[in-house]
Amino acid sequence: MIKQEDLARKVGINDATLRRIEAGQGARPAYVRSICEALDLSYEDVVTEALFDLWRGFHSTEGAGRMPLQMLRESLFEKLDAYQKSQRALFEAYFEFESFVHFKMKWEDSPR
Repeated sequence: MIKQEDLARKVGINDATLRRIEAGQGARPAYVRSICEALDLSYEDVVTEALFDLWRGFHSTEGAGRMPLQMLRESLFEKLDAYQKSQRALFEAYFEFESFVHFKMKWEDSPR
C-alpha cells in the first residue's frame, strides 16, 4: 500500500491536488494516467468506470426523486405546451380581428 504523500510525489502533484482528484473534483487526464501507472491500474478501466458512474448518477432517482433527464424532458414539454398555447391565443385574436373587420365592411357596405 502506497501512502498518499508518496503517490502525490511520484505523480508530480501536491497532496491537495491528489485529495481533490480522489474526491472526484476533476483531474487532468495526464494526472489520472500517471496515478493509474503508479498504482498499476488500467487507465481505460478507471476512465470507463468513472464515465459509467457519471452516467448512472445522471439517471439516478436519488435526491429529488426524479431523473435529471426526465426533468429536462418534462421542462421542454411544458415550454412547448406554453408556446403552443400562446400561438393559439395569437391565432384566435387574429381571427377575431379579421371577423370584426369583415363584419364592419359588410355593415358599411349594406344599404340602410
